[in-house]
Amino acid sequence: MAGGHVFPAPFVVSPIGPHTHTLIFLHGRGDTGPSFGSGLYIATGSSGFSLPSLYPGLKFIFPTTAKRYSSSFRCSMTEWFDTASLTFPEEQGHMQKEGLRDAVEHIEGLISDEVELGIPEHNIIIGGISQGCATALHVLLSHKARLGGFVGMSGWLPFASNIRQICRLSSGAGLRVRDGRGSTSDGEQDESEDEPEDAGGEQNNMDPSDGHHPSPRKKKRYPIPLPENQTEALVFARDNLSLPPGLAKGDHSLVVLKTPVFLGHGDEDYTVDYKLGRNIYSTLKHGLGMDVTWKRYKMFGHWYKVSHPFLFPSPKRVATHYLC
Repeated sequence: MAGGHVFPAPFVVSPIGPHTHTLIFLHGRGDTGPSFGSGLYIATGSSGFSLPSLYPGLKFIFPTTAKRYSSSFRCSMTEWFDTASLTFPEEQGHMQKEGLRDAVEHIEGLISDEVELGIPEHNIIIGGISQGCATALHVLLSHKARLGGFVGMSGWLPFASNIRQICRLSSGAGLRVRDGRGSTSDGEQDESEDEPEDAGGEQNNMDPSDGHHPSPRKKKRYPIPLPENQTEALVFARDNLSLPPGLAKGDHSLVVLKTPVFLGHGDEDYTVDYKLGRNIYSTLKHGLGMDVTWKRYKMFGHWYKVSHPFLFPSPKRVATHYLC
């Protein structure tokens, strides 16, 4: 229990070999740990093998969030935190804090349980899909140590504009802003960096005039992440949710920022806009200086892809290349 909300026991699948790593993965809004986790557990990649057969030392933990009232759906449902809009998810941010705080404390408890079982934090991978991704990002930014990895699918970062401001970036996607004509649009600027192509799509960098010659892309310039800004951003992440202090304002160790991150998002996601996923990427990579891999899935919607696991032999790469 956290904050008065009861979290059901997580759906846990024990490793088929000696336990060496743990994956804690959060479902999306309206789903449950057993429902989402059972499908992911048996999914097979192009090699024909499933995750447990490829990584016999990996333990799977799929938590289920507590039920709470959803302002969007006007009913009680399984959601990690309340939100007013997925088009502009930073609106009514005060509604999100209680649920995020409860969820962070709950997932931190699961991480502590694994450490007590002898699994070092650098062998614990966390992540989530959709609202589960949004929640897991705050677990990551509130954590006090480097984790084995983070994987996010079709998600967004709550309070991203605050973190971006601290890190001297533009406000990004997720906020409603006014253009010169008085209409509304989101604040995300075009991210012109090259993106890796997915397994089934082509890289869209061809000149539309003839379809053959690559068009040059301008790299967007970002400020160099400064330790004092990184520290202030992590302090904000905890203070904003009224969590116990994690970093002193003069502490520049920032080890959690050494956690490798993978983000995947379909560019035809009509539930959580693709630009919100790009917003996570630029915030973590350029604002906080993290090691972030981004993959855009062309003509793909609000879900995940099972990729090519045989290319990535390390269990830690499960988080960063198999699931998305």
